[in-house]
Amino acid sequence: MNSTTSKWLAAIAVALLLGWTMGFLMSGSSAPVPAPTAATAPSAGQAAEPMVFHSSPAPTAGNDLPPVSDEETQRASASLGSALRQVNRARRTHDLYDLVSRMNPDEIAGAIEFARRLTPQDRDTLLPLLTGRWAEIDPAAAARFALAMGDRQARDSAMNGVLATWGLTDPTAAMTWVAQLPAGSQRSSAIANLATTLARTDPLAAMRFVASFPNDRRADNAYYTIFTEWAATNPTAAAAQVLALPKDPNRDQAIRATVSRWAQTDPQAALAWAQAIVEPNQRNIAVNGALAAWAGIDAPAVSAYLQAMPAGAQKNRAVSSAVQQLAWRDVDAARQVVELIPPGELRQQAIQNLVSQWAENDPVAAGEYALAMPPGDARNNALANVAGSWARNDIPGALAWAAQLADTGDQGERRAAQRNIVEQWVRNDPRAAVEYWVKNVPTAGESNDGLLVQLSGQWARSDLPSALAWANSLAAGKARDNVLAQITAQMAVSDPVQAAGYFAKLPPGAQAGAAGQIAQQWAQNDPRGAATWASGLAEGGARNNAYRTIAQQWTDVDVVKAAQWLETIPAGSGRDAAVGSFASKVTDTDPAGAAAWAATIGDAGTRTSTLDRIARHWLQIDKAAASTWITGNANFSAEAKQRLLGQK
Repeated sequence: MNSTTSKWLAAIAVALLLGWTMGFLMSGSSAPVPAPTAATAPSAGQAAEPMVFHSSPAPTAGNDLPPVSDEETQRASASLGSALRQVNRARRTHDLYDLVSRMNPDEIAGAIEFARRLTPQDRDTLLPLLTGRWAEIDPAAAARFALAMGDRQARDSAMNGVLATWGLTDPTAAMTWVAQLPAGSQRSSAIANLATTLARTDPLAAMRFVASFPNDRRADNAYYTIFTEWAATNPTAAAAQVLALPKDPNRDQAIRATVSRWAQTDPQAALAWAQAIVEPNQRNIAVNGALAAWAGIDAPAVSAYLQAMPAGAQKNRAVSSAVQQLAWRDVDAARQVVELIPPGELRQQAIQNLVSQWAENDPVAAGEYALAMPPGDARNNALANVAGSWARNDIPGALAWAAQLADTGDQGERRAAQRNIVEQWVRNDPRAAVEYWVKNVPTAGESNDGLLVQLSGQWARSDLPSALAWANSLAAGKARDNVLAQITAQMAVSDPVQAAGYFAKLPPGAQAGAAGQIAQQWAQNDPRGAATWASGLAEGGARNNAYRTIAQQWTDVDVVKAAQWLETIPAGSGRDAAVGSFASKVTDTDPAGAAAWAATIGDAGTRTSTLDRIARHWLQIDKAAASTWITGNANFSAEAKQRLLGQK
């Protein structure tokens, strides 16, 4: 195997282990940025220096694959299909890597055509391998192909494979290409996945790359992957850098990532570092993360450590964090440490973690433990968790066990167990899960049956035509409206334009909910297109929901363009909904600006409630400035000012 292929295999392995979990990015001449290997670490409390990307046109989608013959597709089906059917996971992964690593472009084309015909799970296993191999040969063409895929989930999987390879073979070109993508969920996902690859060889460059997109809130999760990678190779350097980051949520994510990864190889050192952190909240985050990771590799040692800790809130939190890992390794040790937590919410959470993990290996024993608990919500939750874990491996056994539980109505233990079983079942056989729920639950199909709505959405994810046909067979009413709205929302995940076309066929009762869902999916990658569609809806609930959601999505990726869009919306309830949503999103970073926008809301009641929320939040982050604003604001009555400012 040559060195290039070795790099590719390593890159794809990272995509599988880390990039996929994230799955779910500057405009501008195409002059590349300088290679970032000489970057210096930022000073304490400072963000990494962002890179500068020159303006160039956004990348275009396209399909540069050679024509595919039936013979090539059949050959791919024979070889790759055999590997996918391999029961042993390690062997399956090895066989797939081996087959794909030797493919030429013609063979890749046939394999991709085969992959597109697979179930979503198998497709998303195979696509990153194929596009990663293609990116070894022609990364730009592979990236154009990934962009052109209509199904969003498949597109993300394909793009992960491309970036996992390209980020190793030519990181500068890969960063420049990602930076040219239009703002939206596609770019956000690409930022996070490319950052994962960059962090393997140059974590500081990865930090600088992510820092180049300060307005992209969805890309913030990249910090977790960067520090996970960094701590895997140099935990002490990662630990020193993480404490030097600005004190914001990204830093907390990085602390979790660093200590969790470090503790997998040297738990005592990771725990000692965590305990030395000065800030109490961050120290708790780090200590709990270290103990949870340690429990996964040495249950007896962590159990002894937890039992020796002095009583108090820190011990309770640490025990709760470690229980699930302990239960996987040593159920008896997990049960012992659960007893260390005094009665209360943390103890109940620890019990739920215990029985969920226990039931994965021994559902009968976990069920007996849950049945021995005193009646109440904690017992019902424990029984439901046992049922859900049991159903992952044995649906008939879980159903038979749930049938002998007491039937005390919708809030009782049998119903809670049935819910968790069908939530697992629907992943493999949605029709059977839905039919079981409707047949065996007396209140199934009523207007407030939220689980039926959830199940129908999951069904639509794997088989949209069947789910839609079933939904249309339901009796007219609120339940059918809710189900159709959810299925349309799932349709929008893969193709929002198609969902928008189907929108007019929905009964009026389903349109308000569906409009918001369609707009949410569409606006992630094309907020302007979503806004144009929403502007054509009749004034009322559907358009209000769409505008509200578009404002949320657009503000996440480009505050300025979102504000410019608000200025174009005519006065009315739709504009009020959009402005209120925008104001809520920017309150954290610009409360004065949020307040100025909220003051333009036309409806007096909506305006007052929005300003009230802004005032309360502003008081928490800058009491002096907020108090001055409240005192001089004519939108608040004297009574409201007294209430907000705490005056008597």
